[in-house]
Amino acid sequence: MTADSDDDRIRALEGEVRRLTLMLESAPEFITRITVDGKFLYVNRVAPGLEMKDVLGTSIDAFVPPQFRERAHEAIRAACETGKVQEYPTMGVIRHDEIGHYITRVSPVFEDGRVTSLVLIALDVTALEESRTLFQVALEATELGIWTYEPASGNGSWDETARRIFGALPEDGPPTMALIEQRVHPDDLATVREKLGEAMRTGRYGPIQHRIVLPSGEVRWSAASGVVVRNHDGEVLRIVGSMMDVTQRRALEARLLEA
Repeated sequence: MTADSDDDRIRALEGEVRRLTLMLESAPEFITRITVDGKFLYVNRVAPGLEMKDVLGTSIDAFVPPQFRERAHEAIRAACETGKVQEYPTMGVIRHDEIGHYITRVSPVFEDGRVTSLVLIALDVTALEESRTLFQVALEATELGIWTYEPASGNGSWDETARRIFGALPEDGPPTMALIEQRVHPDDLATVREKLGEAMRTGRYGPIQHRIVLPSGEVRWSAASGVVVRNHDGEVLRIVGSMMDVTQRRALEARLLEA
């Protein structure tokens, strides 16, 4: 083995290290390595206004608001104890003296069969969270409820407005087809089933108006529509839709028609 071959290997190794460092520094996420007690060992980059020396060796607590620290500590404990990746939403520094929203994943690093450190990948979702907040404000202003339905399982989800329109009780939990069929007016049930069947073919549910019978016996009118979400093979994953209570509007239209 010659000195030249050793030098070539060293230069190749140094070049690979530079490429990996450049890749990490260019990543949009904050990628860090921490000790099991939460001190920074490595940071791929720092937020504007900070310097690397301000971060390395310090605790993650210095960059996480107090109300989110226990959540971060719990994720670190769980990753160390279970050896599995943990994920949690939090807030932290995105710029000097500016706090933003993050989704953080905690991955354990094993050496000799035990967790010796952890890798944290924090994705800045501040813009997404702000958009979600604005969307939620718009939904509340229009009293529009959001729901999903998964044909394969017959289960779904709904937000608080949709729950209120359907008169869902605390014990009802997530919406199921059995619950929907129980609440939809018997005279409208066939139409709802027909529109769901059409959605599987056309990709759109509704728009449709149908009655809902509340547990108290009160009858409401709902206007609903939705779109089908498919996977890469074209199979239906779920229907995502909206609904609105139009009881008062229909009553007003009926009075105007009568007049």
